[in-house]
Amino acid sequence: MKDGSAFLNDNAQRIVDGMIGDAERLRIVVSR
Repeated sequence: MKDGSAFLNDNAQRIVDGMIGDAERLRIVVSR
């Protein structure tokens, strides 16, 4: 079982990955 900080790190990483994905998608849309 993970401790709380590992869980928070996983969650934060997922959020950051999502933000980066959104930024990439927006950049693709804007560059058209």
